[in-house]
Amino acid sequence: MNKKKEQIRQLLELAANTPYPEEAKLAQERAEILMVRYNISIAEASNSVPSEYTNKVYYIKGIYAKAIHFGLYYAVDSFNTTVSLVGNTPSQQDCWVKIYGNVKDVDSMIELCDSLEAQSRASMKFWWKENKSDFSQYSSYQQRMLRESYLNFFFKGVASRVKEVVSEEVKTTNSQDLVVSHKQKAKDYLDSQVPNIKTKKHSNKMYEASSSGYTAGYNATLSGKNLDKTKQKQLG
Repeated sequence: MNKKKEQIRQLLELAANTPYPEEAKLAQERAEILMVRYNISIAEASNSVPSEYTNKVYYIKGIYAKAIHFGLYYAVDSFNTTVSLVGNTPSQQDCWVKIYGNVKDVDSMIELCDSLEAQSRASMKFWWKENKSDFSQYSSYQQRMLRESYLNFFFKGVASRVKEVVSEEVKTTNSQDLVVSHKQKAKDYLDSQVPNIKTKKHSNKMYEASSSGYTAGYNATLSGKNLDKTKQKQLG
């Protein structure tokens, strides 16, 4: 196992220091695959004790902040190392993703967020430049919605790719229990820091709210004429 840790450490070091982007990308991807396969965290590969947990906030600014911050949340959550929360700044203009987990893993996810935000914005701008003429009849609001939709699906694509890689590695190494345990440690840390939001309980409540809202909408009266006085009082 020590040989694998050293191999991962060398790959991460190469990814961080090589002047060639393609080489850095390949080294980073190979290191991540090995970490999933052998359930080795960045901290363990760096020979540090993976006992320290922390949280850091990644801020997203600009016109597409809301679309990007939810995308980053789903992308980060697709990995089996950290957990996160999302929110807005008091001004409501900017957004943030707060990541919880092992110190090294959190640092890695912050770097990933920075990279993915830059890639998503650049990719969207290129796509829009190439296809803008096709939407000349759309209003400025509709055009913005199209660009935000592009960003949403950009991150869905990222999340799908990550899940496929992780799922395949877990399947080939039979390491499901170890992977779940690693993720659970990050969740336990989040619960200890935010006592009012227990991750498992919060997830269940979110499902209950979604399910209840769906059921209420499905059973809603589709004609105002059919509202009786009791329902009018409840809605009033």
